[in-house]
Amino acid sequence: MFTKYIDNSVAFKTSYFAGIIGICPSKGARSPTLWNNAFQKLQLPATFLAYDVNEHNLNSLVSALKDDEKFIGGSVTNPYKEKIFNLVDDIHPSAQCGAINCLYRITPNKIAGMNTDGLGAFFSLKQHKDYQKLIQNKKPLSALVWGAGGVAKAVASALLSETDSPFTQLTIVLRNKSRLPSWSLLKEKPQYKNRLNFISQEEVSSLKEKYDVIFQCTPVGSQLVGLEKWSPFGVLPQDLSQSHSGNFEKNLATSLNTLKQLSLDSSILFDVNYLPDTSIAMHQWQSIRSSAPLNGLKMNLLQAVIAFVQVMNKVQWLKTKEVSQEEIFKIMSS
Repeated sequence: MFTKYIDNSVAFKTSYFAGIIGICPSKGARSPTLWNNAFQKLQLPATFLAYDVNEHNLNSLVSALKDDEKFIGGSVTNPYKEKIFNLVDDIHPSAQCGAINCLYRITPNKIAGMNTDGLGAFFSLKQHKDYQKLIQNKKPLSALVWGAGGVAKAVASALLSETDSPFTQLTIVLRNKSRLPSWSLLKEKPQYKNRLNFISQEEVSSLKEKYDVIFQCTPVGSQLVGLEKWSPFGVLPQDLSQSHSGNFEKNLATSLNTLKQLSLDSSILFDVNYLPDTSIAMHQWQSIRSSAPLNGLKMNLLQAVIAFVQVMNKVQWLKTKEVSQEEIFKIMSS
């Protein structure tokens, strides 16, 4: 039974179940609410659960879920989007970046992985009023992606592959370049060759370019992981859990300088986190720029919509009619 591999208690009475895998999604992830609302509105016999799992139990949990035919799929959150890449039986083209945030069943004992984060982010950006102003006045647009993990990879992949994307080159900021090898799947693809520029956070001060859109793709600043006091754009101590006021002051001061250095008044800051509604970095942005910063709330909704449709349209044995993204968006938005 899969429950012996998770750290929280779960219960369901439906014939099938789905879930979100992470360190502690039971403490605030939106997916259970969004998915269960859709299951109920569509009268489907399934329940969406949260699985809090330690890394040493991740392989066993995934294996147990594969063997349980009641499991139809679900989502993956930090810090396992990259780790789970090698645990699935098939990779959707959207996950060729090396990160997975959606699981769906393809046979009675096999599951596949895809990535809906990148599309969710790009679709969310396109609906932002200041983005519409940008693309009316300038093309191509310049973008900086701050982060090295699964969300950063998915966002970068979508920005360079979507046909209506105005981004032709990306600068990727890594906290340190030890994470650079993890980007090999993207770097080696012909369509991304010479379109990705990697720098470390220490090298940011030497950048001369101003970026039209800055994507903040790290968990730093998120309340879900207890890092809401920090800005990812500032100097960070090695241990974020044990810090004094001097560290916070230095972090905020250097963050503000970095945001000023990298942006124009028309630039957009997109912080993919959604709790709190306005992160420390977004507050700073509001103090220096007239454009409205964007959080990850709509991105989170859109990626859930795409994932739900993928999962349900693969579950043929439920004998349900195919669902559309438009239909699920209305349900999950209500």
